[in-house]
Amino acid sequence: MGEEIYIDTEIQIDAAVSAQKYSAYISDDLGRLDRDVDDLRRVWTGGSADAYGQSWVELKTAIDAIVHDLHDIGTLVGESARDYHQAETENASTFTSTKVLRL
Repeated sequence: MGEEIYIDTEIQIDAAVSAQKYSAYISDDLGRLDRDVDDLRRVWTGGSADAYGQSWVELKTAIDAIVHDLHDIGTLVGESARDYHQAETENASTFTSTKVLRL
């Protein structure tokens, strides 16, 4: 048979919480930065301002996607930890309650 697999659900849960926490931090920081950029764009005009504005929109869109993905990863890892822990608990209960049959 293959090697045994051991999953430490506490580590999974910590990773899930961290992913969601960092997703929220990045989102908050991005919101503050976006307000600063909006303030700047209100007083800055011309070709350079337009180019900067377009680049900012592209960058913000990419960062928004990363934030969303990081949040989703945290959710999925957390669900995986919960499901794995539940399966392990059920299996342990099943195996300890089964009697060995002697034929």
